[in-house]
Amino acid sequence: WELVIDNAPWVARYDHAVMVFEDKIWLVGGVVPGLPGKKDIWVSEDGENWQLLADDFSWQGRHGHCALLFKNKIWILGGWDGIGKAFNDVWYSEDGLNWQKLPAKSPWKGREDHTCAVLNDKIWVMGGMTTNGRRVNDVWYSIELPLEKLEE
Repeated sequence: WELVIDNAPWVARYDHAVMVFEDKIWLVGGVVPGLPGKKDIWVSEDGENWQLLADDFSWQGRHGHCALLFKNKIWILGGWDGIGKAFNDVWYSEDGLNWQKLPAKSPWKGREDHTCAVLNDKIWVMGGMTTNGRRVNDVWYSIELPLEKLEE
């Protein structure tokens, strides 16, 4: 391992999501102890030089969410606002700046610290914890995403 930067420009945090999109590292949300979940996105081409893409989106600040790439779009699923609300919402973006929320509510309970993955052209959501601290071991996959709008 080699240390790239000792003090990145984004505030120290945990429970954030990180992914690679368009040959950049994307850091999404997270939490700073004692504050609501963050709603910022930082990007870097080399892990050393970071740029704040934006810090105010249509989705609420969150941490413990999962983020992934699907159909050449960034997806954010669930998370917790840090105050008392766990989300079961699903958001997607083609560029990281303009976000759309899936219109239908997800049938899975609001949760944080879950994982998500893509397999067989579906988004999968697994496990996590509900607002009351109950751990869950359920597994869900998407069946009715607006795929006709997402096709390239």
